[in-house]
Amino acid sequence: MSEEQQNGQDLAEQVYEPPEEFAKNANIQDPEIWDKAAEDYEGFWESWAKELHWFKEWDQVHNWDPPFTQWL
Repeated sequence: MSEEQQNGQDLAEQVYEPPEEFAKNANIQDPEIWDKAAEDYEGFWESWAKELHWFKEWDQVHNWDPPFTQWL
């Protein structure tokens, strides 16, 4: 068992902030994007997918059968 786990910290929950220069050049600067994604997960990704050219538009964003998901 790692020292972090012994101290009650789950490694999956740790946050590593990007370097300032990297963050400054990010394509998305809106910090509320996380809230938008949380409010409507499928709608959020569907709106970004519509920014791309598709020969055939999808009928469904993905199949969700926990713990598995299949993006369509």
